[in-house]
Amino acid sequence: MCDIMIMDSNIIKRQVVSQVLTKEFNSVNYVHGVENIKNAENLLKNRNIDLMIIDIDGNSSVSSFINKAKKVNPDLATILTTVKSETEAIIANVRLNADDYLLKPYSPQEMINTVERYVFEIDKRIHDNQRNRVHIETIEKAKQEMESFMYKECRDSCIEYINLIYDSNSSTSIIIDKLCEFIKSLVTLFGEGDLLLPLNIATAIGEIRYEMDKYEDRVKSYELVFDVTRAFFIDYEKKHTYYDEIKKAVNYINLNITSEITLDRVADHVNVSKYYFSKLFKKKMNTNFISYVIDEKMEVAKTLLEYTDVPVSEIASKLSYDETNYFSKAFKKTVGITPSAYRKSAKY
Repeated sequence: MCDIMIMDSNIIKRQVVSQVLTKEFNSVNYVHGVENIKNAENLLKNRNIDLMIIDIDGNSSVSSFINKAKKVNPDLATILTTVKSETEAIIANVRLNADDYLLKPYSPQEMINTVERYVFEIDKRIHDNQRNRVHIETIEKAKQEMESFMYKECRDSCIEYINLIYDSNSSTSIIIDKLCEFIKSLVTLFGEGDLLLPLNIATAIGEIRYEMDKYEDRVKSYELVFDVTRAFFIDYEKKHTYYDEIKKAVNYINLNITSEITLDRVADHVNVSKYYFSKLFKKKMNTNFISYVIDEKMEVAKTLLEYTDVPVSEIASKLSYDETNYFSKAFKKTVGITPSAYRKSAKY
């Protein structure tokens, strides 16, 4: 959403421009009308203005005002309005370091045609800034979660960001660009721990740009994020010690969520008897071991059902269910509806 300022001594002109722009452009947050440079300066001190439309007729200090405004916000776009000839308007546009001009009297459609490009550019810049901020925040969050031995949270944060990329309504090439950028950031982050990426991950990263059709299906991106975060966490666990048996068990479960997970294997991983581990797990997690494993598998299944077209039978196989019917029964018992009904209700 962008804010526009129109400076014109004619209050009717200010009101008309405001009505035209707010009606025409959904992304225009507000059009602020000001009478003179003094009021414009006060407005800029209190509001973030993205586009200024300035009447230069009779305003001798416009040049210094525009220069000051652009020093504060280098991205600020400026459109001049004037009754002068087009040649004079062009000269003024260059001299005042403005971006465009309108000759008065101009029609509402002329105003729309001139402003349209700048509103589009502002929207794109704001969107890109927001995405970059989320990108950086996700990477930082992933790092903190890894350092706290919170594998599932790290993985889910990355998957959430992948979903934002795919749900942005961008073209496939832009989605692939953002995906590559994010994966590279993860690799750079995790590489700080001297992680040697498995060959299949390194190969997949190299193939992303050349196999766009494959990565249009976001399940491939999920699998890549799973592989990268999993590889790093396993490497990180080997180099660092933590003494919380349940956290270690939970991490093991989620690191191997697509495999068959048994009580014996997990208890052996944390180096305690399965009887002691079973009681401790229930006490700490407020659920029994089997229920927790099934719940976590169903969380992965829900993501695949909501955001991909992977058949239910394939999802069952990915989660190490030999029988699709058995998987569907487990899903319905846990979630309350069948996998097919969940996919339909998720509005993918």
